[in-house]
Amino acid sequence: MIVRLRGTVLAANPSQLVVDVNGVGYEVHISLNTYSLLSGATEVNLHTWLSIREDEHQLFGFARMEEKSLFLLLIGVQGIGPNTARTILSYCTPAELRHAIRSGDEAAMRRIKGVGPKTAQRMLLELREKIAREGSEGWRESGNAVAGSGGATSKEWDGGASHGVDGALGDDAQAASGTQGGSGGFGGSGGPKGAGESGESTGTSGSGVQGGTAGVNSGGHTDANYPGNPWFQHNKSEEEALLALVALGFPKNHMEKIVSRLVQQHAAGGSPPMRADELVKLVLRSV
Repeated sequence: MIVRLRGTVLAANPSQLVVDVNGVGYEVHISLNTYSLLSGATEVNLHTWLSIREDEHQLFGFARMEEKSLFLLLIGVQGIGPNTARTILSYCTPAELRHAIRSGDEAAMRRIKGVGPKTAQRMLLELREKIAREGSEGWRESGNAVAGSGGATSKEWDGGASHGVDGALGDDAQAASGTQGGSGGFGGSGGPKGAGESGESTGTSGSGVQGGTAGVNSGGHTDANYPGNPWFQHNKSEEEALLALVALGFPKNHMEKIVSRLVQQHAAGGSPPMRADELVKLVLRSV
């Protein structure tokens, strides 16, 4: 069993990493929470769990032990496999999930792809006591998911108090700073407002993307494939978000339409390009 992995990130998208460890590349499946926490790191230190099946071996990675602990609890519930557990942990933060289970929020659970009424009821019934018991005990973890970041001991979980849970599922701490309409919290509506708005393209130096048309960036480039062009960032995020959503089990054709629409709405508002994980979270809250 591979329980920890430390190495160099060779490739990354919101659902998967390729980590080089002494010349060996490991494909690691991750949630949006882990992707957000790593935030472009080149060296990582991951908690891992290896799924062994007759036809496939899958390695799942977690930036924090708290998330791995929840993952192991979830796959212990009948009807929840590793990929569904990862999807659940991509819909919400660990703190939000714990709160939903403690409060018996079946509706929130049923909004998650792959979780039907019976599975949601079983999850709440089987995990509520375990979550409550862990909440009363608490635990600490040493180290940091980003290798070389000091490795200082940090408190990962204290029963929810340090995560801002105040009796309601609040906005995700990693929500996009420029998203109109707010993040909406776990299961909320959120997302950009003003569908159908058309911005006016501008040709001035440093202009953003409005109405789907890229302006000239500060370096004077008009090529949409130039990395400094905001539209390039929108396209890159759109591609990575689509890959992640397909990996989470969503149909590609349907997701292409939703992702494209949300990107255009966001760009029309003149907001900075979203990261891929922010875009995926936005899609998850809109489907």
